[in-house]
Amino acid sequence: MLLSAEMIRGYKLEASDGEVGKVADLYFDDDTWTVRYIVVQTGNWLGDHRVLITPRRVDRVEQDRKVIEANLTRVEVKASPPAESDKPVSECMEIIFTPRPFSSPAYESERCSENADVHLRSTKEVEGYTLTATDGDIGHVAGFIVDDIDWVIRYLVVDTRDLWPGKNVLVSPEWVEEVDWNTSRLRFDVRGAAIKDAPEYSPGSPVTREYEVELCHFYNLEGYWDRPCDGD
Repeated sequence: MLLSAEMIRGYKLEASDGEVGKVADLYFDDDTWTVRYIVVQTGNWLGDHRVLITPRRVDRVEQDRKVIEANLTRVEVKASPPAESDKPVSECMEIIFTPRPFSSPAYESERCSENADVHLRSTKEVEGYTLTATDGDIGHVAGFIVDDIDWVIRYLVVDTRDLWPGKNVLVSPEWVEEVDWNTSRLRFDVRGAAIKDAPEYSPGSPVTREYEVELCHFYNLEGYWDRPCDGD
């Protein structure tokens, strides 16, 4: 099933012995575009902390109930690493460049580098990033479409209203050549005109296989589900 990251944020996480909290964010690897961690805001039972849960422990996602069922116990959730143990690179850059009494950028950089992954990103933080095509800026990231079976980001939702009388379109992360944190920008190996004329996506609408096939043929790409594209 393909779900928006915005939809997944707020889902309850249920362990085998009860509810443990709600999804606060998804951390993904900008090299492989896989979801590395589900960030869970625990309830009062654990002092309202944020912990990291690997998607490998997810049994199923129930969209009707807005619940993620995990193959974990509350004890295992309690023993899960805190969100601070593996920060997205953007959070670490904020630590480095935020003035702190009796500290220095060099010290903060060293401290942050110990638990930061240069490829780890937060979906919340990347929403709003500018997308730059080979012929200029084309819009900004408005969301992510996540495969809740493989826990891979299949599409980025692009809002083109900043440049054209706009619409939202989906693009493949396979086109991303670079993620530049310093400028909050994703660089794409595609012309803006292609994205401008792409099939429109309505936020919140289900991403059906028929729609994916339409996208696949429009962009002349192979479908991830059945290479080459259905019908080719």
